[in-house]
Amino acid sequence: AAFDLKVVPTPQADYFSSLTEGCGELTVQFQQNTPDAEAYIWDFGDGSDLSNEPNPEYTYAQAGTYIVSLTTVGSFGCATTVQSLNVSIAELPEANFTSNPDRENIVPLPNATIQFQDASTSAAVAWYWEFGDGAISREQNPEHVYTQAGEYTVTLTITDANGCNNSISYGRFLIIEPDLTVPNVFSPNGDGKNDFLVIEYTGNERYTFEVMDRWGRRVFRTESGSNNFWNGNNSNGNRLPVGVYYYNLVLNGEKVYKGEITLLR
Repeated sequence: AAFDLKVVPTPQADYFSSLTEGCGELTVQFQQNTPDAEAYIWDFGDGSDLSNEPNPEYTYAQAGTYIVSLTTVGSFGCATTVQSLNVSIAELPEANFTSNPDRENIVPLPNATIQFQDASTSAAVAWYWEFGDGAISREQNPEHVYTQAGEYTVTLTITDANGCNNSISYGRFLIIEPDLTVPNVFSPNGDGKNDFLVIEYTGNERYTFEVMDRWGRRVFRTESGSNNFWNGNNSNGNRLPVGVYYYNLVLNGEKVYKGEITLLR
């Protein structure tokens, strides 16, 4: 007796992918290229569950190198497997930095300078700093001068030899306008209350402070880094009489502040 024998060809498994290299988590889109297959078995090479989708998307969560295999199944269960792709994922570098002064410290204007120090635990080949005020730097350990008061967040992005990058941000970096206060009355009578006229200045500029009597004669002078108070005596150490005195405070050799001081006993 005669009979017909039908031979079904085995499908030739083949596929394409999107990315095959990356950093940290990597999502790869796979696309089968086996039009005569009826079923698909994907093994992503990391021990995860198999997928039967024709064109799956898969996210690798751990660094490593993975061999991806596709088994295609044709009519009557004919199957073929292809293993032709390695997916390589590098670990993300770990970024970190310190500063001097450290964050949360108050830094007064002008010349509000902060020194930043790379403290990344991974070896970097490139650094990108964003200081929060629009300025950037590509130095490893930059110094930055803030010119406006405000609260700033600083971000460091590092890139390693694999081309992988990662970022870290720290805040608050507090930049303030300095306060300057000269009291207008004091009573140097030894009672322990308001015995000294104290100059209160939170900035980093140098200043000179002079006190004159009503005839314009200088009776006291000091400067930043020295005594920032007046005890009501003249330059010879003699007590001055009660009355109104006048001061000039020159800040950074430019800004002049004038006012009156009433001395009481």
